[in-house]
Amino acid sequence: MNDKWVDPIIKSIDRLTHVIIDHHYLNEFFEDEDHGISHGLMVAYWALQYGEEDELTILGCLCHDIARFTHGDLNHDQNLIKVIDYLPATVYEHTNPTEVTNLVRADRLDLIRFDNANHWVKPEMVPEILEVDFYRSLRTKIIESPEFTDLTVYFMDNLIESRIS
Repeated sequence: MNDKWVDPIIKSIDRLTHVIIDHHYLNEFFEDEDHGISHGLMVAYWALQYGEEDELTILGCLCHDIARFTHGDLNHDQNLIKVIDYLPATVYEHTNPTEVTNLVRADRLDLIRFDNANHWVKPEMVPEILEVDFYRSLRTKIIESPEFTDLTVYFMDNLIESRIS
């Protein structure tokens, strides 16, 4: 695995400031397999593979679904601004984007793992859609890597620190 993706994610996590999230929601975010931290890290990973370089956009990839836990699924992208208010505009409209950005493409790519993804992942958003079983296998390999585990711990520590500071 190419570990060049680790440093940009660490740099983006270091940009996390002044975020206050209830401990209960943090636990849900870190434990949820569908839209929690594992999804956020996968979106950040793929956005970097697409060439994303902006640290705040990468941070947005990591956090783009956190409002699902703090404010519910409905309008979670728009409600994210209530949790983290300094991310690029594309993060706050990723559900119904006005343009297909690296974050949107990466989000949709990671969502092809769901059985019903073909109902809501438009092919033009992810032109290189992979075979689903292959993607699930690849995703498992990435998630089980030591780098991924280290990044999850680092992100969690920084979220908790930003809550205290």
